[in-house]
Amino acid sequence: MAKKKIVAEVADPAEVAIVSELDAVKTMTMDELVSKYNKLSATPMEGEFASLIKGRNAVKKLMGVSFQHPRSPKAGIGKFAKEMLLDGQTNAQVLAAVKDQFPEAKTTMGCIGYYRAKLVFEGKLEAAPRKAKAAEPADDLQAAA
Repeated sequence: MAKKKIVAEVADPAEVAIVSELDAVKTMTMDELVSKYNKLSATPMEGEFASLIKGRNAVKKLMGVSFQHPRSPKAGIGKFAKEMLLDGQTNAQVLAAVKDQFPEAKTTMGCIGYYRAKLVFEGKLEAAPRKAKAAEPADDLQAAA
């Protein structure tokens, strides 16, 4: 899966420098991250970060960059799908709507089934009646033998 690169339109040269520094942080090694952290921090650290991700986040924080996800956790695919299920839509209809609303989503029928089961478990949705299995004619099996 190829990641999309977000290109920001920046007019201020200082902002251009920050954006290029952030790009550089993504590819830094542990030693480079520790060095960058020590340059930016009032209290230098000894040793290494627990992981590269933690090191990158610590450096970004010192650079004054927020790395929090831009949308609230309740505004995603799950909320959208659950609302549609509560409105009485079928799993297939919900999946089609999710694919339209979130084109890059990897949502499957299993995901929609999970949301439906969760709503049933929480008592927000009534369980659909189970379909009776088609009875296999016993006479045909014995006649073939």
